[in-house]
Amino acid sequence: MLSTSEVDYLVDAACSSVKRFGGDEPTLSHLAYVLSSRWNKQFAEVFGEDGAEDVQFLLRRKEFVGDESDIRKLLTQGGDEAAVLSELRTRLLDRIQAATSELATADSATGDAPNAEPADRHSESQPTSVEPELSGATGAEWPERTRRFVTVVEPRDDLLARAGAITQLASVLMRTRRRIPVILGAPGSGRTSLLGGLAQACASQAQPLPVYRVDADALVADAGPILRIFQDCETPAVLAIDDIDRLAALDSAHPNFEVLRALSGIVAHPYARTVLICNSRYYRRLEMHAEALVDQLVPVRIDALAEGELDTVLDRAIKVVELEHGVTVAAGLKTLARLPARANDRTVHPGLAIDRIDAAASRARVVGDGKADVQHLAGFSAGGTTPSGAEHLSARLGRRVLGQPGAIESVSARLALTLARLDLRPERPDGVFLFVGPTGVGKTELARGVAATLFGSEDRLIRLDMSEYAHDWALSRLVGPMPGFVGSTEPETWLTTRVAQMPECVVLLDEIEKAHRVVWNTFLQVFDAGRLTDSRGTTADFSSTVIVMTSNLGAAAAAAPALGFGERSGDLDRARERTTRAVKDAMAPELVNRVDELVVFDPLSMAAITDIAAAELARAQERLAELGWCIRYDRDVVDYLANTGYDPAYGARHLHRNIERTFLSLLARSASRDVAIGVAGGELMIESAD
Repeated sequence: MLSTSEVDYLVDAACSSVKRFGGDEPTLSHLAYVLSSRWNKQFAEVFGEDGAEDVQFLLRRKEFVGDESDIRKLLTQGGDEAAVLSELRTRLLDRIQAATSELATADSATGDAPNAEPADRHSESQPTSVEPELSGATGAEWPERTRRFVTVVEPRDDLLARAGAITQLASVLMRTRRRIPVILGAPGSGRTSLLGGLAQACASQAQPLPVYRVDADALVADAGPILRIFQDCETPAVLAIDDIDRLAALDSAHPNFEVLRALSGIVAHPYARTVLICNSRYYRRLEMHAEALVDQLVPVRIDALAEGELDTVLDRAIKVVELEHGVTVAAGLKTLARLPARANDRTVHPGLAIDRIDAAASRARVVGDGKADVQHLAGFSAGGTTPSGAEHLSARLGRRVLGQPGAIESVSARLALTLARLDLRPERPDGVFLFVGPTGVGKTELARGVAATLFGSEDRLIRLDMSEYAHDWALSRLVGPMPGFVGSTEPETWLTTRVAQMPECVVLLDEIEKAHRVVWNTFLQVFDAGRLTDSRGTTADFSSTVIVMTSNLGAAAAAAPALGFGERSGDLDRARERTTRAVKDAMAPELVNRVDELVVFDPLSMAAITDIAAAELARAQERLAELGWCIRYDRDVVDYLANTGYDPAYGARHLHRNIERTFLSLLARSASRDVAIGVAGGELMIESAD
C-alpha cells in the first residue's frame, strides 16, 4: 500500500503535468503519464511496451478521464504498484483503444494517397500552450536513455519587464568561478518563460550555448536520472532543472536528500552550466536541508508584472486561446481573470489569469457556446444553475424543507445578497448561519438543501459532528497536529484540506454547543476573515463557503407552556424569544456577533407533518418503483401516518420511524410486488392486486 507522502507526491506530479498537457485539473490520464516514468518497469509490464506512448497520445488528444478525487481514491484503495497500474489500465483502456482505432483508420486512409507518409501518433502537432511556458523539440542529439528528459528551449525576445532578470541570469552563468543561478518565484509567475530570454542571451554570445529544460515531471524522484543527464552532457550547454522543490520533495516532512546531494555536485561539471527553478515559498527549506548546495546558489527573483504588462501578456494569450478553442473571449472574462489570486489558487499572475481564461474557454467550447464569458468560469460565477434572487432561492428551498417558511426566508435573503456580490466584506464566507430549534424540524435538511441548490449536489456538504470536538486537543483534527504527531501525515482528513480541495461548499457544524471553546475560538477567524491556516502553513480560503451551525439550545425552554391564554402566533413568538435568549446566554458573545443570521426553527405543525408524510411516501414510491414495486395508496394513508407519527417533541424523525414501522413493514411481508394499501379498522391494510 502506498504511503501518504508518496500519494501526495504523485498527486502533485499529476497536477504539474496539467501544465504540460492541458486540462482543468489532474486526471487519471495525467497520473498514467507520471507513473510511466516513476514506475517505468512495472508500467511497461501492465500497459505494454508502447503503453507510455499510448498515454501521451491520449493526453495530446485531450482525452482526460476522471478527476483529482479519482486519483486519490485509486492510490489509497490499497494494493501494491501492480494493482494500482492494473486498475488504472482498466479505467483508460477503452479510451486508448478508441484513439488507436481512430489512428489506424487514419493510417489506412493516408496510405491510399500517392506519396503519402504514414501517420504517426507522435508526429501530431502539439496544441499551442496557453500558459507562459516554452515550447520546443526534444534534443535529438542526446542519448536515448536521457532524450525524453530534456527539451530544447527556443530563444525568445518578447518577454516583458524581464530584461534585468535575464541579464542577471546570464551573467551568473558566464562567471569564471562557477555559480548556479536559481530562479525564484511562485508558479505561474513566468519562471520557465524566463529560460526563453536566457536562450536568446546565450545564442548572442561569441560562443553560443544551447539551453535545455529538464522537466521534473519526467524525472523519477531519485538521483538516478539527474546523474545520467549530466553524464550524457558531453558538449557545453545550459541545463535548467525545473521545479526542484517538487523533485526534492521540499514541501513534505521528508525531503529527498539523495536528489539534493546529486544537485550539490553538479557545479563542478566540465561542460554543463546549471540553472535551477524553485518555488520561492520553499527556498528557505532548501537552505535548511542543503546548506552546501545553497552556498553555490545565486537567487534571481521574479517580480510581479505591472498592470499594463499583464494586459499585454493576456492579450497575446487570448489570441492563442481563441484559436485553440474556436470561441471568442468576452472583455468581462478578461477583467474577472485578472482578479487577485485567492487562498486556494496554486499559481499567480500571469499564469493564473491565463489558466482562468483557458478554463472558461474550454467550458464554453464543450457546451457549444461561441463566446466565453463570466458564467463559464467556475469558482467565480455559478452560472445559470444558481438562483439569482431571494424569491427564486426561497421557492427552491421551500420545495425541499417543509413547515419552516420563516427560516427559509431568512436564509434566502442573506444568500441572495452574497450571490449578487453586494456584501460589504467579500472575503468572509458567503453566509454564517446558526440554526437553532427542536430536534427533527429540518435544520440539517435545510443545510443539505443549500448545498444542493447553490452548488448542485449534496456532496458539496462537509459535515462535522461537533460532539467529537469536545476536548481542546481535537483542534488538531481541523488544522492538523504538529509534525511528528499522529495524524500529521494525513492532511486529507483535515478541514483545511477538504475546503482547499472543494472551496465552494457548505460546512455544517452540527451541535456546535458541544464543541470545546478552543474550537469556537478557531472558527472566529474563519467567520471574520474567511481563512484558516493549518499546521503545514497552508491557508484554506472559506470566502466561497456557506457555514451552518446547528444547535438544540433553548429547545426545552421554548417547549415550556406559557401561562394564560393566547394565540399560536403569540406562543411561537415567545418560543423564539426564549430560544434566542438561551443561545446568547450559552454561547460566547464574540461568536454570536459573527453570525450573519440566527435562524430559529419552529416546532412542526400538524399540517407540515402531513405534507412531509405525503412527500416521503411519494419519494419511497418512486425509489421502490426502480426495484420493481408497484405501490398504490390514497389520501387516508397519508393522514393516518401523519396522525400516528406526529409528536411535536421529536419532529419529522418520529414520522420517518412511523412510516418504516407501519407502511414499509407491510411491504416486507407482502408476497406480491403489486400492492394497494388503505386504511381499515383504524389500521393500515394491504391487498395484492393479483
